[in-house]
Amino acid sequence: MAVTVTKLEAASRQLDTAIRLFFTGGDAISVHTLAVAAANIFADVGEHRNAGVSWRTRTRDDSGLSTGELKRIYHEEWNFFKHADRDPESTLAFNDLISEDVIFMAVLDCGDLQRAQSQSREARAK
Repeated sequence: MAVTVTKLEAASRQLDTAIRLFFTGGDAISVHTLAVAAANIFADVGEHRNAGVSWRTRTRDDSGLSTGELKRIYHEEWNFFKHADRDPESTLAFNDLISEDVIFMAVLDCGDLQRAQSQSREARAK
């Protein structure tokens, strides 16, 4: 069965599932993978639409790191969980506490996008 979804719908579903798994003690790797996927979509769409800041700009401004450095750090676990082409025998010491931060940032970006959409609708209605 084919399903047509927007990027934001996909990200919302991923984030909803990550949150549900997180609060029910579900698999930490699945929580993290879904949360980072959603956070990246929200950030990409928000930056494209100029809907406000994203986790990338918030963290970059607070940390002083470049966007590239942030992405490398932020995506280390996510890429490990998704790919095995470079080192299929590698291991990772994963601290699942980082997923709480990822979920929080994804929720902030989702909220920024929702607020921007509401403001846009209100402006068109006037």
